[in-house]
Amino acid sequence: MKKLFLLLVYSLIWVHVSQAQTFTSVQSGSWSEAATWDLGSAPGSSSDVVISNGDSVVINTASTIASLIINGSDESNYGVLTINTNAELSTTSHTTIYGKVYLLDGVFNEGNSSGDKLIVNGSSLGNSCLMSIYGGVLNISRYLSLSNASSMTISGGILNINSSGGSTSADIINIPAGTTFTMTDGIVNILNGNAGSGATLKYNPSNSIVTGGTINLLNIKNYSATTLIIDDSLYEIVCDVGSGDTLLIRNMPSTSDGVSFHDFTITSGVVVIEQGSGLTITNSLTNNSGSDGFVIESTSSGNGSLISSGSIIGTVQRYIEAYSGDSDGWHEISSPVNNMTIDGSDFDPGINDDFFAWSESSNTWLNQKTAANNITNFINGQGYLVAYESTSTKDFTGTLNTSDVTFSNLSNGVGSGWHLLGNPFSSAVNWNNGDWALSNVGGVAKVWNEAAGNYTDIPALGVIPSTNGFFIQVSDLSNTITIPASSRVHNSLNNFKSVNDTSSETLIVRVASDYDSYSDQCVIGFRDNATEEWDIEFDSRKLWGSDKAPQIWTISMGEELSTNYLPHIVESFILPLSFKAGSDGNYKLSFDNINSFFDNSIIELEDIFTGAFIDLTTQPNYDFEASVSDDPNRFLLHFFGVTHQDEILQSSHIIYSYNNEIYISNKSNKSIEGNIMVYNMLGQNVVNKEIVGERACPTGIYLSPGSYIIRFLSDDGITVTKLFIN
Repeated sequence: MKKLFLLLVYSLIWVHVSQAQTFTSVQSGSWSEAATWDLGSAPGSSSDVVISNGDSVVINTASTIASLIINGSDESNYGVLTINTNAELSTTSHTTIYGKVYLLDGVFNEGNSSGDKLIVNGSSLGNSCLMSIYGGVLNISRYLSLSNASSMTISGGILNINSSGGSTSADIINIPAGTTFTMTDGIVNILNGNAGSGATLKYNPSNSIVTGGTINLLNIKNYSATTLIIDDSLYEIVCDVGSGDTLLIRNMPSTSDGVSFHDFTITSGVVVIEQGSGLTITNSLTNNSGSDGFVIESTSSGNGSLISSGSIIGTVQRYIEAYSGDSDGWHEISSPVNNMTIDGSDFDPGINDDFFAWSESSNTWLNQKTAANNITNFINGQGYLVAYESTSTKDFTGTLNTSDVTFSNLSNGVGSGWHLLGNPFSSAVNWNNGDWALSNVGGVAKVWNEAAGNYTDIPALGVIPSTNGFFIQVSDLSNTITIPASSRVHNSLNNFKSVNDTSSETLIVRVASDYDSYSDQCVIGFRDNATEEWDIEFDSRKLWGSDKAPQIWTISMGEELSTNYLPHIVESFILPLSFKAGSDGNYKLSFDNINSFFDNSIIELEDIFTGAFIDLTTQPNYDFEASVSDDPNRFLLHFFGVTHQDEILQSSHIIYSYNNEIYISNKSNKSIEGNIMVYNMLGQNVVNKEIVGERACPTGIYLSPGSYIIRFLSDDGITVTKLFIN
């Protein structure tokens, strides 16, 4: 009996092995025709099928197989599978496409378990390797992955994917860089999310051509979170992830401009735009899940961002750190929600919290807790100053503002025309980008830099983060400013850090303490149309920060300026650089953007207290000691040869010294003719002389030992050299 049983087992194994055969096409033809296959019959339910290079196979009936490979060796030699109307092809395992598949109508059921994959691999054919859905239904049990410059086109039909669900670190749909995805019509139903760390849809093709169709996120198995990781445009997205479940929208790490959906509908569940991610809706956004169903996230690392139009309800978060002392924990905020009530909201200040509005006309902070101040609702475009006892993430909830906000005839009284406005949108804005319609309003805004304990100047095209307040200064009682929706940009900042102005001939001066995080900066530059007075278009007067923070500023024509643009220098210029310590100790001055000046420029820092002179072109940092009682008039900046580009030609002169005499040499064969000027380190002009001579010419100028700036001006251009005379 035992022997008979073993014979039966061996027989079953032999039958199974004999049925698990590989069928390879030998010619083009019908799937069901025996002549199409090398084994002389049509494939069966346990068959592995290979469609060879150059063969085009058409299926018109119903068939079930184990796995499918469609080969392709190059762009002119590849296999093709066409699934026609009324046909149905089912696989119980993987499908790999190196050639082409056309789903014209019919049904293609790919895989039957959570591990099965449909892979479109363009290793040989590139974009000629493709999956094309014109109609019918493609059912994929779990994974769809494009790779190696392959492509996928959906112009009709239905794609159902991830019916099996599950938890995995792999991405359910992966359309990576190097591939092409085209969708002009049809429906993609992502039936479930991914309960693991992998994304439901990871989408960053090199070529995205999505002009129609709908992608439905259904989450039938009710996974708590469904993640989209994207960096390119999609058309219509419908979120129907289920009550209590969440769709997370996350950008690729390389994305700075966010992503866009043409239409976006939230049917059920919660949609969260994660911190650092941006979403633009180019047509319409419909939220049927209420304010709590659409959240723009904020964390200690930054904000999420939304740019859209129309009436949208949602929640915009703002992460706020608690105060730990009298001089920290202050935040300037602004609401992106229309007319939101403060009382009872997350921002309603408690006994130990503070909430203020700024009154320019009285030059005072108005306490929200004082009923007479009538601060009951957030005003669109208005900024506020807050401090809270506990660190928390607070919610702006209601109808998001998507329209321009305009202020006119702001007061210009005892507050010197300074007004605290606010970004009224759920994204950052580009300040003064040409659409702001500024009239008698300073061209530089100021944003509170919490870590520095100071205000940072924001030049034209600089970024003001979402939910942030900012100061502007008006120069006249007749004034206008529009905060335009057209200035919205995606930027993840929540609390302002710092700004770099990389304009030509612009110096960024920073000062920081060795003992704490406080710092300050000012901007000094040279440009057309600038004067030594306050220029409303591009200068900014100093606003003082925390008493414990260092302060740095320049003085020009009696004005204390944090941004100071000056006329181009023809000879030399000395600019006072003032400094006030926040506490006694060691400080470092840093001078950035030196490379924005021309090669013949020399910039020196003079420390009046110590007598030190520092050539900033070779040593852009300076360490020093200071105390709070020091005279702020400590430094001078000496500028030599900082001239307009139009004034500088390709000078061919070389200036040098020999035996204390100055020589000028011309690298060409031309004679030398021009004016030579010599400056000492105090910026004083000690010699001014006309020079006419041969190609190598002694000037007859003898100098005492010391450092000098030599400037030679001729028709060939301007040459500036620093010389040290022994």
